[in-house]
Amino acid sequence: MTHDAVADAIGRSELFSSLNPDQRQALAAQCRVRRYAKGEQIFARGDAAGGMFLLCQGSLALSVSSADGGEVVLAVVRPPQTFGELGVIDGGARVATATVRQVSVCLQICRRRCG
Repeated sequence: MTHDAVADAIGRSELFSSLNPDQRQALAAQCRVRRYAKGEQIFARGDAAGGMFLLCQGSLALSVSSADGGEVVLAVVRPPQTFGELGVIDGGARVATATVRQVSVCLQICRRRCG
């Protein structure tokens, strides 16, 4: 994705829609574009959380394990939704697992500069 495409994706998200064009461009410069295959885990429950994501393409499920070993889907995320926001707020551990349902493209927005 080009820098301008990243800034446009940021502007389409509910969370960032109030940012002006200069602010979107500045945030876009801090983002990392990530591509994921179907079935891939973006993060697992208990992982350290250093940031959040904006889904640009595809879909994913946020889930937790049930007491009987099954999986409980808490939410299905579709573009242009954000997920993992608590990682920006508190930097604590992930509370759910994010698993890709369709080939997906996300923007990773780190608490500190993405490496």
